[in-house]
Amino acid sequence: MSDSLATMLELAARQRDIERAALMQAEGASNRALAQLDQLTAYQAEYRTRTPGLAGLAAPIELLRCHQGFMGRLDQALLQQQEAVQAADTELRRRRQQLQQAELRVASVQKLIERRQAERARAEARREQRQTDESAMLRHRHGSGLDPNS
Repeated sequence: MSDSLATMLELAARQRDIERAALMQAEGASNRALAQLDQLTAYQAEYRTRTPGLAGLAAPIELLRCHQGFMGRLDQALLQQQEAVQAADTELRRRRQQLQQAELRVASVQKLIERRQAERARAEARREQRQTDESAMLRHRHGSGLDPNS
């Protein structure tokens, strides 16, 4: 394998490893965003069950307004977290695609190296066959008295 091909393979493999690490980070970020969304959703559902006056008891208007205001902020937080989940998913898809491209580059360089090695092996086999044929021809000429040098 030539030095330039070995260097190409090394660089492609290094880039692939970088892309793989970035994908793992993106997967972690996506999982954390989803977990946070699930937590917010569960908290919102649980907080909704604590609405003042829900059990048929009278509740002061200030308490109802406070509860509604907090529910509004929870709704905003949920929307923001849904956007964060979508952004994390987009990044995850992008990273998967980049890793796939990097793996394809590594495979391409490896295939090129294999082809070059096969070409060299065929060339070497042809060279050896020519030498064998020439040796056999010389032995045949020498043994049959057809040697042009005699």
